[in-house]
Amino acid sequence: MLDNIKLAVFDLDGTLLQSRDTIWFASVKTFEHLGMKVDFPLHELEKRIGAHFQDIFDELGISVPDIEEFIEIYKGYYMQYMDKTVYYPGAKETVRALRDQGIKTAILTTKAQSQVTRIMEYLGDSDLFEVIMGRRPGMKIKPDAEPLVYIANELNVPLSETVMIGDSEFDINCGKNAGAATIAVSYGYRSIEIIKDAAPDYICDTAPQILALFNHR
Repeated sequence: MLDNIKLAVFDLDGTLLQSRDTIWFASVKTFEHLGMKVDFPLHELEKRIGAHFQDIFDELGISVPDIEEFIEIYKGYYMQYMDKTVYYPGAKETVRALRDQGIKTAILTTKAQSQVTRIMEYLGDSDLFEVIMGRRPGMKIKPDAEPLVYIANELNVPLSETVMIGDSEFDINCGKNAGAATIAVSYGYRSIEIIKDAAPDYICDTAPQILALFNHR
């Protein structure tokens, strides 16, 4: 159990938010905007959510001439489809309950910093997290430990008292690389086989099960 944890860091897509349709519609509109005729099946995107777009496109054999231009256009379309994004059942309530227990909470995502800031402002939930950490210039992304180390340092919490929570191997490996505890959720975008291969400390099938790991405190 998580007796000593003072900081819970959450991945965003596939952990807190079911955002698959928003991501897909915004991507398709961006391809159209750029005049690109691309086969981009929803099911192929879904199992790769959490990776950087460049890696997703490389895996699918899609050539995007300027990935930064793609992302900038995509961010604009993304907000047009935010009505298709919802919290997973019990996810927001879990964050609130952890905060009520005195546990600090943060978000760590591979989305650009400006984008995740806008998303949380749109949802009206920025105040649920002490740090909202997106992709920032000059800083590595998950699974590298650097962004998680940054969050822990910002909040003055030792990594030994930090837990990384996410639905992908990137999240779990980020936590492990930083020396933090790890919780994988099975309701997100990765298969249970991939999750088990990452060997997290705990696996939860629902968001409320995350809270149950703390509720003995």
